[in-house]
Amino acid sequence: MEDSGKQNAIAPQYRVGWAPFIPRILVLALLYGAMMAGTLYFGDVVVYLVGFVLFCVLYLVWTRRLLRHQARQNMEGVRRLRAGDYAAAAEIFEGLCRDAPHPSARLVFVHNRGSAYLVMGDFDSALGLFTSVLNASGRMARRAMAARADLFRGNIAAGFAWGGELDKAEAILTSVGPEVKDPGAFITARAVIALRRGDAAEALSVIESGWTDAEALLSGLDLKPLRILWAFTLKTLGRESDEAFAHQRADISPRDAELIAWCGTRWPELATFVATLQASE
Repeated sequence: MEDSGKQNAIAPQYRVGWAPFIPRILVLALLYGAMMAGTLYFGDVVVYLVGFVLFCVLYLVWTRRLLRHQARQNMEGVRRLRAGDYAAAAEIFEGLCRDAPHPSARLVFVHNRGSAYLVMGDFDSALGLFTSVLNASGRMARRAMAARADLFRGNIAAGFAWGGELDKAEAILTSVGPEVKDPGAFITARAVIALRRGDAAEALSVIESGWTDAEALLSGLDLKPLRILWAFTLKTLGRESDEAFAHQRADISPRDAELIAWCGTRWPELATFVATLQASE
C-alpha cells in the first residue's frame, strides 16, 4: 500500500503553527523581561531583545526540522506496518509519541501506535490508545482529528469491532456526521458488527456494496482483513461454492493469513477459519 492515494495510516502535519508554542514563548518572554528589568541600568535592553527574538526564531526552526524528521519516521513506521514488521513499527511509533511536540502530530502517532498494537494482537493497549484519540482535547488536536475524521473513526471503530466491543464500535459509527468523504473507511467496522451480531446476510450486503469504496481507499495488506471477512461471511452462510468465495480465498496466501491472524484474537470462530488458511498450501 505504498501509493499516496490509499492510506489508512495518516501522515502527520509538520507545518509549525504558533498556538502550541505560545505558553513556552510567554515563559521565555517573562524571563527575558526580568533580565531586562535588571539590566536597564546598563542599557542592555536592545541586546536582550535581539537575543530573545533570535532565540524564538531558532526555536521555531528547530521545531520545524524536528517535525519533518518525525514525519519521515512516521512514514517509515507505516512502511514497516504494511510490510508485516509489526514490532519494529510499534517501536517507531512509541518513540514518536514520547517526543512529539505538536498536538496534531502526536494524535497521528498515537493512532498509528494503536494500530500497531492492534495487529500485534494486543487489543487492551490498542483500544486504550484509540480511546485517547477519540477523547483528544485542545484546538490543534481537534483540528487534526477533523482533518481526516473518516479514516480515524473508521479504523478505530473497526478496532473495537474486531475486539468484540460492538456497542462502542457502533457508538463511533453513529457519531459520524452526514458528510462522509471516505465511505470505504467504515465498511470493515459495519461488516464485523453485523456478522458478530449474527446477521451474516447484512454483513455480506455491506461488504459487497462497499467493496469498491474500500478498494479505492485501501490496498495490499490493509485490504486483506476485509477479504478474509468476506470469505468467512460466505462460509458462515454456507456459500463456499460461490465464485466470490473462491476468488477471495485465492487472494489470501498462508503468509497473508499469518500476518492478519490478529483478527481472530477475540473471535474464536474467525481464528479457526484463519488457521485453516495458514495451514493451506
